[in-house]
Amino acid sequence: MKNIFAILFTCLLLVIGKDSNCQNQIENQISIIEDKLYFHPAEGEMMLEDLISKTGKDEFEKYYGQVNFLFGLLAYKKAEQDNAIDYLEKALITFVNNENELYQGKAQLILGWLAERIGYWQQSKIHYYKVIDLVNKKNKREQGLAYLGLARCKNYLREAKGNDLQKGTGLLNSMEVKEYSLYAEFLNLLIKKSNNETPGKLLNIADEYEKLDLYTNAASVYKVLAQHSKKLREWNVAHNYLDKALGLAISDYPSTSLLPSLFQLKGLVYFYQGDYEDARLSLNKSLTLSEEYNQDFSKYYAYKALCRIDTLMGDYKSGFTHLVKANENHRSNDRKAEKQLARLMETSLNLITLEEENTRLKSQTKNILLMLLGAVVVLFFSFSIIGLKFKLKNKEKLEKAKEKKLALQSLLVGLGEKRSLLGYKENALELQKRMDTNSLFHDDFEECYPESINKIESAYPQLTRSDARYAVMFSLKLPDDVIAEIKNVNPDSIRKTKFRMRKKLSLETGCDLGHFFSSALKLRQKNYR
Repeated sequence: MKNIFAILFTCLLLVIGKDSNCQNQIENQISIIEDKLYFHPAEGEMMLEDLISKTGKDEFEKYYGQVNFLFGLLAYKKAEQDNAIDYLEKALITFVNNENELYQGKAQLILGWLAERIGYWQQSKIHYYKVIDLVNKKNKREQGLAYLGLARCKNYLREAKGNDLQKGTGLLNSMEVKEYSLYAEFLNLLIKKSNNETPGKLLNIADEYEKLDLYTNAASVYKVLAQHSKKLREWNVAHNYLDKALGLAISDYPSTSLLPSLFQLKGLVYFYQGDYEDARLSLNKSLTLSEEYNQDFSKYYAYKALCRIDTLMGDYKSGFTHLVKANENHRSNDRKAEKQLARLMETSLNLITLEEENTRLKSQTKNILLMLLGAVVVLFFSFSIIGLKFKLKNKEKLEKAKEKKLALQSLLVGLGEKRSLLGYKENALELQKRMDTNSLFHDDFEECYPESINKIESAYPQLTRSDARYAVMFSLKLPDDVIAEIKNVNPDSIRKTKFRMRKKLSLETGCDLGHFFSSALKLRQKNYR
């Protein structure tokens, strides 16, 4: 019979271990996919689809919030603003209910980027401040990107920047990941006033991006260099940078392609050169690509530039047509931006309402628990009074029973500790027999392991002396019921003690305290029969 139970227990452990390994694999894969989506979204999308196809529906329900967050991040990278907001709202509802502050911060960061993309800088700042409040300093990426987002918004709004740029740059550089360090350096050069060294530094960044196969990022840097050269009226230099950018502007998602904006900038350079024909060709190419890639937001300035060329060339009819299209496009973009802002605001309000509701429910639950506790206290005192009356009637008999009970408890606490630690297993009856023969141990636990207790206290000052005593017991791999017998407490009290000590030591919930403290003390495990 014992063998059958052993086999069943082993099978149960194997099943639990298998489930735990599967869960860890999914969590690790989710983390890897998130990292990929930031700079290589096409690869991240393939990995996400592969993970979903290989994972059962029931298993994936545990990661509903994380999966929606990944899809929201992917939708942002594909410039699908409406889809991104929908996914992120679902994710945030899950994270608020689960009180998952880290992923709340991750999702709020993407919402900040979305608000920034449609030009609502004040709303973006609200999201970035939420990120900083939600995530801790260990999450350098989220905090660093949030601080840089604040720096961008304040720069556009002409507000005092403070030290946001410095904080964000420091956090991203401390990650020691080249992609994030380059991004921080690039943003610093954009926000700070340019000097003679700026073009050279930007060229270095573009070169580093190319080495990392981040060609779209390199094209963005060359675009900035072309804009800088245009301001200096260095037309040939500007064209050279734009040609480099056009050669690198390869995008996995057409809606995020830089080609429409690059041809638009090239047309403007031709325009300021006075080459109206080439300017018209480049601007029309920009409009064609904008239509093909569904980038309506980039058409406005192309239409305005064509209107100016038409006016200078004396073609007022064509100029009027382009002006009308520019205004229509501007109004259309404003309507889309207003709808997206309304969705962002609605999402934020829904989350605030949800947080308030959760707080209210917690408060109600707390009040109910307090009422129950009060009722328990009343019952306790009622029974205590009844018991006291009964004790008064049988005082002499009860006093003798109490003395006998205290004597036995003293024996189990003082004597049982030493004997259990020495490997003996004796129950209370056997101890009582030994007591009758006066064959007792008188050394307490402190005398048995003073060095170990002192070592624990020294290594972990946040633990009390009592905690240190428990730590030595855990390191000896004593079962909870044995420790409970030694300390004369309920086994549940031992589990609570473990929970409290893990919290003091900032350890994970499942951390094995026996292994943790035995490693610290390097004690040889004793076998207790």
